[in-house]
Amino acid sequence: MQNEKIHLERIAKFIKRLKDNVHGRKYPATASFTHNATSPIPILVLDELTWQDIAISETWSQAWGSAWFRVKATIDPQLAGKRVGLFFDCDGEACVYKDGSPFQGLTPKVDWYHNAAKYFVPLSDSAVPGTKYDILIEAAANDLFGSGKENYQLRECSLVAYDEELYQLYIDLEILFDLAKSLGEGSVRRAKILYGLNRICNIWNEGKGHSEAKAISQELLSRPANASALTAYSVGHAHLDLAWLWPIRETKRKGGRTFANALRLLESYAEYIFGASQAQLYQWMKELYPGLYNEVKQQVKLGRWEVQGASWVEFDTNLSGGESIIRQFMYGKAFFKREFGIEPNYLWLPDCFGFSANLPQLMKGCKVEHFVTQKLSWNESNPFPHHLFIWQGIDGSEVRAQQLPTNDYNFSNNPSAFQATESRFAQAELADGFLNLYGIGDGGGGPTRNHIEYGLRLGNLEGCSKFKFAKAEDFLSYYDTLDPALLPKVYGELYLEFHRGTYTTQARMKKQNYLCENKLRTAETLLALGAVPSLKEGDADTLLKRIWEDTLLLQFHDILPGSSIGPVCKDALEMGTQNLSTLDSLIAKSLESLAGKADEGCYLVFNPAAGENTQWLQFPVPKDSFTPVGEACSIIDYHVQDGLLHILIRLESLSWGRIHLFPTDDAARTPRKHQS
Repeated sequence: MQNEKIHLERIAKFIKRLKDNVHGRKYPATASFTHNATSPIPILVLDELTWQDIAISETWSQAWGSAWFRVKATIDPQLAGKRVGLFFDCDGEACVYKDGSPFQGLTPKVDWYHNAAKYFVPLSDSAVPGTKYDILIEAAANDLFGSGKENYQLRECSLVAYDEELYQLYIDLEILFDLAKSLGEGSVRRAKILYGLNRICNIWNEGKGHSEAKAISQELLSRPANASALTAYSVGHAHLDLAWLWPIRETKRKGGRTFANALRLLESYAEYIFGASQAQLYQWMKELYPGLYNEVKQQVKLGRWEVQGASWVEFDTNLSGGESIIRQFMYGKAFFKREFGIEPNYLWLPDCFGFSANLPQLMKGCKVEHFVTQKLSWNESNPFPHHLFIWQGIDGSEVRAQQLPTNDYNFSNNPSAFQATESRFAQAELADGFLNLYGIGDGGGGPTRNHIEYGLRLGNLEGCSKFKFAKAEDFLSYYDTLDPALLPKVYGELYLEFHRGTYTTQARMKKQNYLCENKLRTAETLLALGAVPSLKEGDADTLLKRIWEDTLLLQFHDILPGSSIGPVCKDALEMGTQNLSTLDSLIAKSLESLAGKADEGCYLVFNPAAGENTQWLQFPVPKDSFTPVGEACSIIDYHVQDGLLHILIRLESLSWGRIHLFPTDDAARTPRKHQS
């Protein structure tokens, strides 16, 4: 094609024009709002609050405020029979509510990701003039990635007609144009696509319209994929950091918006499959949005929603203790088994900052057979060389691992991105497919219609991978068929050459995590040894479960490493401080329970360590002559110094005993027995 550059510019402008015309003329809708500058507003108190009208371009909040909008509109006669919806942009994140539950999430645009924005709320496929709508929308004065500005304004609030035919043509052309640009100059396929797109521009300008243009695009999209094209096992995903550039309180609302948006897309597209990880996120949805949660459970039963990963959260693997990692699996798998009848057998850590060498051993011990990440693609200096590999831990345990060749969990589903994936896939000579996680993530949100429409067109398209709507488990099952002897093997730590400062910053949180881990172990040991503490807070098992869940949450990969904003660290320290205080009280009352009504001169000693312990301990010096006698422990030596009795005591691991300071005349008597 001569003058290709001019044609490329022409086609790009034409596609943008189509996109801008998908939503037609705007019709008025009125909005009022109620606002809180610091906290979310419970839906149950809305009728008690003062509401005020707001116009386009007026400010409704500063950063991190919350509001509810009431939007009222009436269908204009000119919209009769058309597909109509609300176009709503409050500058921040938002969620439409229906029957008191999140119904559809709305997301502002992201500069670096062209398919993030969600502004359109469908109201009717065939509008009836005079129909009135009263729409309730919760709004958050923050962007998808934190507070991007100081003031948040109402940018758009209107009814629009939605031209579905124009939208479908626009998607056709956008995919073909992206594919053509990604093919090398001189490629026959590139030349044919650009020629066809230029013909569509001519046809449109000549007024011949949609049908002829659609015929050309369909012919170009009908060319089958190459026989050697890889299969992209593709699952809609919305990676959600449980805290990062936003506090935990906002994560909970992000979860509601993300899950609601996924449910609406599942209703619209029979082929679509969505997946979400982290038991903690599901637990929040169950507590805060029970109606929404029941919808999710139904989609899981239907096989449309995938519960991903075996852990409570996507945890940091280098700072968390070994017992905590086991609890991540134990709590995560137990929750998913209890709630969904599913027990995932893979570790899902797409965004963590490197991976400890002991993970394969801990995974195998917890019946977790696969490891999934994409983070190793972030290495600054040395590209990680494999995408499918056997990972061997320090004890020789092995698991099947994968570093996604897409290098992404926010995949666009653009043909050009699939071409780049195939070109870098290190195990392409062994495997016929790869795992693809698509949709906007980090701050939640998930796929838009565009992602799914792309997938529908890329199932068998020349020049692109073969898109397959699937679960991650489908790819893992395929992966299991590959001969492990042919896969490369990686030994020990998977070090990430990035985020290095996260293991020194926010040292107080790291110390607090260490203390919580140790005191949880101490408290559990005392209960196992027979302690029955008297607690105002309820039974000890329930209390420890709650503290474990808090501790596992705070081991999330943007909390414990200290990579979050200041308010997240503040909230984490407050939660940890409260839990440490509760554990101190529980331990003290457990020790009191074991000690019982001790005789005068009787002291309880306890060794919470996993190994035998020998320590000098100090006691008050009795007034009369005495002889120390050990019960279920050994006295090695003793002496009086500086007004205190110093006794060197040996105690077996995870056990307790007593020290009796008998008067000399009674030293030969036998202490009462106890079980340890």
